[in-house]
Amino acid sequence: MASLLERAAVVMPKVQGHYFNLEVERAQGCWLYDYAGRPYLDFAAGIAVASTGHCHPRVVQAICDQSQKLIHTCSAIAYSESHVALMEKLAQLCPGDLQHSFILQSGTEVIEAALKCATAVTQRTGLVCFEGAFHGRTLGATSVTFSKAKFRDPYQAWLIPQVMCLPFPQAGQAWDAAGFKKTFHQKVAHQPVAAIIAEPVLGESGYIFPPQGFLRCLRELATETGALLILDEIQSGCGRTGLWFACQAEGVVPDLLALAKGLGSGVTIGALVGRPAIMDLWPVSTHGGTYPGNPVNCAAALATLQVIEDEKLVDNARLRGEQLLVGLQKICQGLGGIKDIRGRGLMLAIECDGAERAKRVRMAAFERQLIMVGAGTHDQTLRIMPPLVVKAEEVTQALQILSEVLPSCCT
Repeated sequence: MASLLERAAVVMPKVQGHYFNLEVERAQGCWLYDYAGRPYLDFAAGIAVASTGHCHPRVVQAICDQSQKLIHTCSAIAYSESHVALMEKLAQLCPGDLQHSFILQSGTEVIEAALKCATAVTQRTGLVCFEGAFHGRTLGATSVTFSKAKFRDPYQAWLIPQVMCLPFPQAGQAWDAAGFKKTFHQKVAHQPVAAIIAEPVLGESGYIFPPQGFLRCLRELATETGALLILDEIQSGCGRTGLWFACQAEGVVPDLLALAKGLGSGVTIGALVGRPAIMDLWPVSTHGGTYPGNPVNCAAALATLQVIEDEKLVDNARLRGEQLLVGLQKICQGLGGIKDIRGRGLMLAIECDGAERAKRVRMAAFERQLIMVGAGTHDQTLRIMPPLVVKAEEVTQALQILSEVLPSCCT
């Protein structure tokens, strides 16, 4: 019988890239299992998606229970309990007065909705984004994405023209708010800005954290100019940085907050959460869809948030992240091929001195059954983002593998 890889080669387009040729039969917690029963320690979590681990029993039960009662009706036709309950839970968890939620199907769809909301509400067309940003693959989201040229270049003729891209400052490098504000005003002087959109942590560019005060600076600029502040926490939200939301590290409340990935533990769901004063100005029926608020997906997301809360997974992300960071710093001390080790919570990065070295580390770890994925503008970085349920002994196991791999690949 042909393997999954052989069968996929016949029907799957090459546009979908692959980190590994791994055929997975099942998964549980932090582990993937191939068809031979070999376990792989999953420190990618489906690109920061499996927040409660693979197939958490409470999430699985929520999906099963809801699917036996109501799978779909379209939220434009009828209200469902799981949809309303999820919006209530998000209102409880999100900072400040972020009380209204538009439940969608993916991160990129949330970004599209955020950009449309901002332009509709402000009646402006200008957008400010940042070098290194990744916001999604649809045309609006691609227009404000600058992490890799290949994400934009084939589609340049179709992208939004009124986009201004500014440098994203990195923690540990020289930066001052006054200078940044001057650059901002010079750049946008000719065009009214509808929104400033930023990731609190650059994800696809390799988990780059800004200096303290940067998010506050963006909040001030948005308020001064009448623009909306959109924070894209699709990757950094739902506990990944050891806080419910990364923007809480500076006490900043955006006008619109974008969530997805870890929100549903693997189901396709996203949420645009906003201030009622803004969301109420978004004209009725100027945005919508068939699947927003799908009852099964909402049930999975609600169970996910409750598991994160009940099992104290935000605290676990902080503690296990500290264990990983200390361990990685010890392993990488003195290794010439490593440029930086950084991170917060379970959002950590190993930056190598080039793409080839990063790939060698990734593939050597995979041979020892540890899964990590790449990132960085030049693919020079490895992302470490295990499920939030990761145990201390699983972190120890991963560090043991990396203590063998990194010195052999980076000296």
